[in-house]
Amino acid sequence: MTKPSPLRLGEERDRYMPLKPLGRPAYLLPVEIEQDDVVEVIEKPWIVEAEKTKFGKERGKAVVKILRTGAVRTWTMNNTTWDKLIQAFGEDPAQWLNKKVQIKKETRNVSGVDKEVLFGRPYHEPQQHLNPEPFNPNLYGAKPLPIDVDKLTPEQKQALLKALSA
Repeated sequence: MTKPSPLRLGEERDRYMPLKPLGRPAYLLPVEIEQDDVVEVIEKPWIVEAEKTKFGKERGKAVVKILRTGAVRTWTMNNTTWDKLIQAFGEDPAQWLNKKVQIKKETRNVSGVDKEVLFGRPYHEPQQHLNPEPFNPNLYGAKPLPIDVDKLTPEQKQALLKALSA
């Protein structure tokens, strides 16, 4: 009885390993974005060397998720966006994870051709509107004053304030 070669065992094992994508997600295109869409950075950003880019300039990239659609894309940022996000999120790529970016679309002349260009800026969640209810002293264990404060003279109110703050 012959032993199977280690290579054959490896091939057998690999047959049952789950597959995974070997490349980056598709590039983010302006047609996928609506004005003021928000994306979330889901992988650490990186810089592509100038020699490997279309125009011979360094470019910053990040894998983002479009929150409106859930689509995951690779975003090649323009320098304006990259610099704004560096200022906001810092130079440590790990600090960019889970950060949100709001995107504006603008038509710009790029190499003599009008194109839609994506500009990003840090997104800050809008503050929630509070619905204040009238003050109810009973909620805080306060007891009503035994006097009608509205009927006090200004001097009496001052004396009362002084006594309560002591």
